[in-house]
Amino acid sequence: MKEHILVKSHWPGCSYKSAHSGYLKRHERSIHTGEKPSKCSHCDYATADKSHLNKHERSHTGEKPYACNWDGCGRTFADSSNLRVHERIHTGERPYKCSHCDYASAYKADLNRHRRRKHPELGN
Repeated sequence: MKEHILVKSHWPGCSYKSAHSGYLKRHERSIHTGEKPSKCSHCDYATADKSHLNKHERSHTGEKPYACNWDGCGRTFADSSNLRVHERIHTGERPYKCSHCDYASAYKADLNRHRRRKHPELGN
C-alpha cells in the first residue's frame, strides 16, 4: 500500500496539510496569496481553481454535460452536484432531517425553511 506524505503549508500560523501538492497550491492561492491565474475568456471572472473556471464557463456556453439517466427524464445539468441533487426526485432520498420532528427533505434549503416556520423558537 502506498503511503501518502503530507505536505504542510509554509505560511506562518497555517495548519493546512495535503498529500497532493496541487491541493496545497490551490489552498495557498485561495487563502494566502489571492492569486487567480485561471481567467474566463468571456468575462472578468478569475479563480485560483481551474475546475471552478470550467464550471463557470458553462454559464456562457450553455454546455450541460451531466444528464439524468432515469427513464423519461432527460434533464441535463452544467454541474454534477446539481445532477446528484436532482436524482433525489427519482430515488426519494431525503438526507436533510429535522432534529425536532419527523420532517425530512431532499433539499437543505427546504429543511431550513421548515425549521424557521415550524420551530421558530429554535432560532436559525
